[in-house]
Amino acid sequence: MNVRGKRILIFGDSLARGAGTYNDSRITSQDVNRAAPSFGSLFASHLLARGASYVWLNSRVGRSATSVFSTESGASLLSQLGAHKPDIVFVVLGTNDIGLSAATDKSYMMAIATAFRQTGAEV
Repeated sequence: MNVRGKRILIFGDSLARGAGTYNDSRITSQDVNRAAPSFGSLFASHLLARGASYVWLNSRVGRSATSVFSTESGASLLSQLGAHKPDIVFVVLGTNDIGLSAATDKSYMMAIATAFRQTGAEV
């Protein structure tokens, strides 16, 4: 995947950002905090080294894909994030918080992907 010049969103939970941190950050420098690296910051560093124009790390989701829509005003959140027009979205969500139903989790993950694709992003 060619990321040169692309605006990239890493959308996720604590797996993306690191334990105990739920916030946003736009990363434009390859000087990512390596003292306490999270998957998201290491991945952002990798993408920036390959020419991404910026990487936005959003980790406002508390748990699984189900919670995006059931408890966290997911439609509004996805709309806000989509308004930034990311070229590429990586969903890093719920791998350690799988819900009670694989079918339900799958349907919500598909809804997340569809919402971002409707903004023109590659997911």
